[in-house]
Amino acid sequence: MTGEAASAYPHALSGGMRQRAVIAMALVNGPDLVVADEPTTALDPERRDQVLALLRERCAVAGAALLLVSHDLEAVRRHADRVAVTYAGRIVELGAAEAVLGRPVAPYTRGLLASLPTAGLPHRSRLPAFDGPPQPPAEGCAFAPRCPRADGQCRGEEPEIRAYEDRFVACHHPREVAA
Repeated sequence: MTGEAASAYPHALSGGMRQRAVIAMALVNGPDLVVADEPTTALDPERRDQVLALLRERCAVAGAALLLVSHDLEAVRRHADRVAVTYAGRIVELGAAEAVLGRPVAPYTRGLLASLPTAGLPHRSRLPAFDGPPQPPAEGCAFAPRCPRADGQCRGEEPEIRAYEDRFVACHHPREVAA
């Protein structure tokens, strides 16, 4: 950052410059862990990738772990090694980003990925949505009211997160979902 940029007011900097300044501030004291909560909000994809690549590079040089919190699944796919997908404050799927985002097992993860717009999709096509109320029930799986595969076990018993193939998943029926 040049001396001119360093003394400028935040509104005088571009979004990318502000993000770089925040990254520098986050790393200046040599943390072991950097938590980046939506670090690229409102940036275009090119700037997003530049900022995330810079953040990963700087963390690697500093020997710091990077925890990226984001709703931007494309950014997560491109820049994360491991991913934890959460619903209602609980992890529903955890594993290597390539596995979780490439072959999702948890119904919520599958639904999230199905709701992403894809190239070639007609402009007015309707993206899939989750049916049912978003509020978790008092008991059972939090996603059960919105899950197309929910059964009595799902409605009555909260699933524990457990190992399944190459990841961890909190679902009573991962084999059926994956099929």
